[in-house]
Amino acid sequence: MGILLMQRKVLPLHGSAIVLQNKVYALLGQSGAGKSTLASYLMDQGYPLISDDVIPIQVTDSGPTAIPGYPQQKLWKNSLQQLGLQSSDYRPLIKRENKFAIPVHDHFHTEPLPLAGVFELNIKPEGSVTIEPIHGMERFHTLFHHTYRKRMIDRMGLRQWHFSTLAQFVNQLPMHRLSRPAEGFSAPELTSLILETINEGGD
Repeated sequence: MGILLMQRKVLPLHGSAIVLQNKVYALLGQSGAGKSTLASYLMDQGYPLISDDVIPIQVTDSGPTAIPGYPQQKLWKNSLQQLGLQSSDYRPLIKRENKFAIPVHDHFHTEPLPLAGVFELNIKPEGSVTIEPIHGMERFHTLFHHTYRKRMIDRMGLRQWHFSTLAQFVNQLPMHRLSRPAEGFSAPELTSLILETINEGGD
């Protein structure tokens, strides 16, 4: 899917995207960082999902727009347990018996919306949940690092397109890094920090 999107000049970001205040906020991070778990918790609070795993971003002169993906999440078995769900109620993904497909039709937004901010999830060994702004060139590197299937960019001859696409909007969006401890369920604290940051204007 990431390759197909890039062939059509649509930027694929690796993460989950949630609708907050009629705008989209991307939750980016490495595999296992807790993107889908946090998105699922936000959905439980009434905020719909617009995409999970791959976030299609269409960039125009008016700015970046998030395109709805498929109304399904992928959650690890331990994430289901943390969210109070039973793995026996869902089907495992192919070749990943501990990761499950979770339909989200009742909590899914079906129309494109402006991308209004980015939150990168980071795991630290211990300590409390924290948030900090991402500044300067680190913003560009963050988006590059979390481009889905980024290893294919040069092989497809799309480096110039990718660079210019990121450059079009990298300085238009508030970007923050959320850090959480490796152990425990921190989605409520992360959600509070996200909502506080958005309500304060994102800076």
